[in-house]
Parts: sequence; structure tokens; C-alpha cells
Amino acid sequence: VNLFDTNVICTKAKIPGEVIDSWTDLQPNEVITLDGKYGPINNLVSWKDELYTYQDRGIAFLSIQPRVQVTGSDGISVELGTGAVLAEYKYLTTNSGSINKWGILAIETGMYYLDALNKSFNIIGSEFRGISDTEGFHKYFLDNTELDSLRIDNPIIYRGTSIGWDKVTNDIYLSLFKSDDSKITLSLNIAQGGFSSFYDYHSSMYIHT
Repeated sequence: VNLFDTNVICTKAKIPGEVIDSWTDLQPNEVITLDGKYGPINNLVSWKDELYTYQDRGIAFLSIQPRVQVTGSDGISVELGTGAVLAEYKYLTTNSGSINKWGILAIETGMYYLDALNKSFNIIGSEFRGISDTEGFHKYFLDNTELDSLRIDNPIIYRGTSIGWDKVTNDIYLSLFKSDDSKITLSLNIAQGGFSSFYDYHSSMYIHT
């Protein structure tokens, strides 16, 4: 076995001004392996200073350098660490995931992602919610989510999907690309919590900064 697509491995900590880049120094003893039955890790997402992994059929939270505060006999609080960078992982769901690295958007209100296998558009934030199902777009995603095209996951050649966010209007844009070169773009308004419009432009990359 030469392909370990469910492994997360960390490097040394980055230090400003260092001569040798610590991010090129992988630590062979700092590896955590997720459950392979949910597919390979397709993306690592940082949201609110926490790390999440997206597999085909699972989303997991990674515990990074956990610390526990204890109080000594002198009443002074002491913070204890485990000594390991990657401590453990915990699955948030094993019924949903994403095969599309470019179909995941992490912003303040939550992590929005396209679940191509379940043909739905979801959010993980304060709660897990299938937006396409609750907002009346279940049939639309069922009819317009083409799995063969989405598996390629390369929006530059208009295959897969791309997602963007307009921080002024608070709209999320989702573009779906099909094998017959047809394209779909629809928007979700975060304030309203539902889909608001279709658009006739189809971008392979959205820049919101």
C-alpha cells in the first residue's frame, strides 16, 4: 500500500525568520488516520480556529493540541497539554460529506458544502442542516447534480463545482458544471436562509477578499 489517503500528518511549528522552512519538515510520529470506509480525505477546512476533514461520506473534527486546565493545591490554575499535536478525531456525521474540494466554503455563519453523493447542499454551523432539502430545492439538486462530472473536481476546465461568497450582499454563489458543457449558477442569501436567484454567469473561481 503506497497511498494513504486518510492520513493527516503535521509539520514542525512555523517560526518567523527561520532559515529552514519548518512546514517542509514532516513529523513521522505525528500522524492520525481517519476511518477509510468513508472515503479519502478530500479537503482540510479551518473554521473558527478549528480543523475539519471532509471525506466522501463523512466529516470529522480534528483535536489539535488539546489543553485541560486544572487547579493545584495552591489555588493556581495550570494548563496541561497532551504533548501531541494531533490528539484524536471525532465524526460530526457519517451520512454526508463532499467529493469536491472546491465546493466547500467556510465563513462566519458556518461551513457550506455540496454533497454530490447525496445530491444536496448543506451547512454545518451551530447545527447541521440540509439547505436544499429544507428550502424546497431537493428535486432541483436531484435533477442537476451530475456525479460523473463532479467527480473530476477541476473548475478551471469547467468540471466539478465552484463556490463563492459576496460579503457585501451576503450571497453565496454555487456553480455546477456538467459533462455536456452546460453550467448552472444559483445563489443563496444568508440573511434569508434560502435560495434567492439564478445567474447566467458561471465562474470557475470566486474571489471575495
